[in-house]
Amino acid sequence: PVDPAETDKTVDPQRLLAQVGRMVQLRLPARPDAQRDRAPAWAAACAPAGIPLVLNDDVATAASLPGVGVHLREASVRGMGARPLPWGRLVGASCHDAESLRHAWSIGCDYATLSPVAPTASHPDATPLGWVAFARMVASVGIPVYALGGLGPQDLEIARLHGAWGVAGISGFGWD
Repeated sequence: PVDPAETDKTVDPQRLLAQVGRMVQLRLPARPDAQRDRAPAWAAACAPAGIPLVLNDDVATAASLPGVGVHLREASVRGMGARPLPWGRLVGASCHDAESLRHAWSIGCDYATLSPVAPTASHPDATPLGWVAFARMVASVGIPVYALGGLGPQDLEIARLHGAWGVAGISGFGWD
Protein backbone atom coordinates (compact mmCIF):
# COMPACT_ATOMS: atom_id res chain seq x y z
CA PRO A 1 0.00 0.00 0.00
CA VAL A 2 1.00 3.57 -0.66
CA ASP A 3 0.51 6.31 1.94
CA PRO A 4 -0.88 8.97 1.94
CA ALA A 5 -2.48 9.75 -1.41
CA GLU A 6 -2.64 13.46 -2.09
CA THR A 7 -4.88 15.10 -4.59
CA ASP A 8 -5.35 18.63 -5.82
CA LYS A 9 -7.41 17.72 -8.87
CA THR A 10 -11.08 16.95 -9.34
CA VAL A 11 -11.01 13.25 -8.60
CA ASP A 12 -13.84 10.84 -8.03
CA PRO A 13 -13.54 9.70 -4.39
CA GLN A 14 -14.51 6.10 -5.19
CA ARG A 15 -11.84 5.85 -7.91
CA LEU A 16 -9.17 7.15 -5.58
CA LEU A 17 -10.24 5.03 -2.62
CA ALA A 18 -9.95 1.89 -4.75
CA GLN A 19 -6.26 2.65 -5.29
CA VAL A 20 -4.91 4.18 -2.08
CA GLY A 21 -3.39 2.61 0.97
CA ARG A 22 -4.06 4.01 4.39
CA MET A 23 -4.95 7.69 4.09
CA VAL A 24 -6.27 10.41 1.77
CA GLN A 25 -5.28 14.06 1.90
CA LEU A 26 -7.78 16.40 0.26
CA ARG A 27 -5.45 19.03 -1.09
CA LEU A 28 -6.71 22.06 -2.99
CA PRO A 29 -4.22 24.76 -1.90
CA ALA A 30 -5.12 27.19 -4.68
CA ARG A 31 -8.85 26.79 -4.00
CA PRO A 32 -9.51 26.63 -0.25
CA ASP A 33 -13.24 27.31 -0.74
CA ALA A 34 -13.52 24.30 -3.05
CA GLN A 35 -11.64 22.16 -0.52
CA ARG A 36 -14.03 23.27 2.23
CA ASP A 37 -17.04 22.56 0.00
CA ARG A 38 -15.82 19.10 -1.05
CA ALA A 39 -14.66 17.98 2.38
CA PRO A 40 -18.05 16.61 3.57
CA ALA A 41 -18.40 14.40 0.47
CA TRP A 42 -14.86 13.10 0.87
CA ALA A 43 -15.46 12.43 4.57
CA ALA A 44 -18.63 10.52 3.68
CA ALA A 45 -16.74 8.44 1.09
CA CYS A 46 -13.72 7.71 3.28
CA ALA A 47 -15.50 6.81 6.52
CA PRO A 48 -17.26 3.61 5.34
CA ALA A 49 -14.04 2.47 3.64
CA GLY A 50 -12.17 2.92 6.93
CA ILE A 51 -9.69 5.28 5.25
CA PRO A 52 -8.79 8.38 7.27
CA LEU A 53 -9.22 11.75 5.59
CA VAL A 54 -7.02 14.75 6.35
CA LEU A 55 -7.61 18.22 4.96
CA ASN A 56 -4.73 20.31 3.70
CA ASP A 57 -3.98 23.04 6.26
CA ASP A 58 -7.63 23.66 7.24
CA VAL A 59 -7.98 23.04 10.96
CA ALA A 60 -11.40 24.72 11.27
CA THR A 61 -13.09 22.58 8.61
CA ALA A 62 -11.41 19.41 9.88
CA ALA A 63 -12.65 20.16 13.40
CA SER A 64 -16.21 20.58 12.08
CA LEU A 65 -16.35 17.12 10.46
CA PRO A 66 -16.44 13.94 12.57
CA GLY A 67 -13.21 11.97 12.42
CA VAL A 68 -11.48 14.24 9.90
CA GLY A 69 -7.89 15.30 10.51
CA VAL A 70 -5.56 17.93 9.15
CA HIS A 71 -2.26 17.92 7.27
CA LEU A 72 -0.40 21.15 8.00
CA ARG A 73 1.96 23.06 5.73
CA GLU A 74 5.44 23.57 7.15
CA ALA A 75 4.83 27.28 7.82
CA SER A 76 1.71 26.46 9.82
CA VAL A 77 3.49 23.82 11.87
CA ARG A 78 6.36 26.18 12.69
CA GLY A 79 3.85 28.72 14.03
CA MET A 80 2.14 26.29 16.39
CA GLY A 81 3.05 25.67 19.99
CA ALA A 82 0.61 22.78 20.45
CA ARG A 83 -1.38 20.16 18.61
CA PRO A 84 -4.30 21.89 16.80
CA LEU A 85 -6.84 19.04 17.06
CA PRO A 86 -7.68 16.70 19.92
CA TRP A 87 -6.05 13.29 20.19
CA GLY A 88 -7.96 10.81 18.07
CA ARG A 89 -7.98 13.20 15.12
CA LEU A 90 -5.01 12.80 12.78
CA VAL A 91 -2.58 15.69 12.61
CA GLY A 92 0.16 15.53 10.01
CA ALA A 93 2.85 17.93 8.89
CA SER A 94 4.76 18.73 5.73
CA CYS A 95 8.44 19.04 6.58
CA HIS A 96 11.52 19.88 4.54
CA ASP A 97 14.31 19.80 7.11
CA ALA A 98 15.29 18.29 10.46
CA GLU A 99 14.18 21.32 12.47
CA SER A 100 10.60 21.33 11.14
CA LEU A 101 10.41 17.55 11.53
CA ARG A 102 11.47 17.74 15.19
CA HIS A 103 9.00 20.59 15.81
CA ALA A 104 6.15 18.55 14.28
CA TRP A 105 7.03 15.74 16.67
CA SER A 106 7.28 18.11 19.65
CA ILE A 107 3.76 19.53 19.17
CA GLY A 108 2.23 16.06 18.90
CA CYS A 109 1.78 15.47 15.19
CA ASP A 110 0.82 11.88 14.42
CA TYR A 111 2.94 11.69 11.26
CA ALA A 112 4.92 13.84 8.82
CA THR A 113 5.96 13.92 5.21
CA LEU A 114 9.58 14.78 4.50
CA SER A 115 10.51 16.15 1.10
CA PRO A 116 11.83 16.36 -1.48
CA VAL A 117 13.69 13.09 -1.34
CA ALA A 118 14.40 13.01 -5.08
CA PRO A 119 14.26 15.57 -7.90
CA THR A 120 10.67 16.47 -8.70
CA ALA A 121 9.09 18.27 -11.64
CA SER A 122 6.65 20.08 -9.35
CA HIS A 123 9.49 21.80 -7.48
CA PRO A 124 12.42 21.89 -9.94
CA ASP A 125 14.45 24.40 -7.89
CA ALA A 126 14.29 22.37 -4.65
CA THR A 127 17.45 20.55 -3.61
CA PRO A 128 16.66 16.86 -3.00
CA LEU A 129 17.49 15.48 0.44
CA GLY A 130 18.60 12.07 -0.81
CA TRP A 131 18.09 8.84 1.10
CA VAL A 132 21.02 9.21 3.53
CA ALA A 133 19.86 12.60 4.83
CA PHE A 134 16.26 11.39 4.86
CA ALA A 135 17.20 8.40 7.03
CA ARG A 136 19.22 10.56 9.43
CA MET A 137 16.31 13.00 9.92
CA VAL A 138 13.74 10.24 10.35
CA ALA A 139 15.89 8.58 13.01
CA SER A 140 15.77 11.79 15.08
CA VAL A 141 11.99 11.69 15.68
CA GLY A 142 9.46 9.32 17.16
CA ILE A 143 6.64 9.66 14.62
CA PRO A 144 5.95 7.92 11.31
CA VAL A 145 7.51 9.79 8.39
CA TYR A 146 6.47 9.34 4.77
CA ALA A 147 8.91 10.01 1.93
CA LEU A 148 7.70 12.55 -0.63
CA GLY A 149 9.06 14.26 -3.70
CA GLY A 150 9.93 12.58 -6.98
CA LEU A 151 8.72 9.20 -5.74
CA GLY A 152 6.13 6.63 -6.70
CA PRO A 153 4.96 3.16 -5.68
CA GLN A 154 8.18 1.66 -7.05
CA ASP A 155 10.11 3.48 -4.29
CA LEU A 156 8.25 1.93 -1.37
CA GLU A 157 10.89 -0.71 -0.58
CA ILE A 158 13.86 1.67 -0.63
CA ALA A 159 11.87 4.19 1.40
CA ARG A 160 11.16 1.61 4.09
CA LEU A 161 14.83 0.59 4.12
CA HIS A 162 15.63 4.21 5.01
CA GLY A 163 13.09 4.45 7.84
CA ALA A 164 10.00 5.69 6.00
CA TRP A 165 6.59 4.33 6.82
CA GLY A 166 5.62 4.73 3.18
CA VAL A 167 5.72 7.04 0.21
CA ALA A 168 3.35 9.85 -0.73
CA GLY A 169 2.80 11.81 -3.89
CA ILE A 170 0.66 13.03 -6.72
CA SER A 171 2.46 12.75 -10.07
CA GLY A 172 4.27 9.51 -9.25
CA PHE A 173 0.93 7.84 -8.69
CA GLY A 174 -0.71 8.97 -11.93
CA TRP A 175 -2.84 11.70 -10.35
CA ASP A 176 -1.58 14.63 -12.39
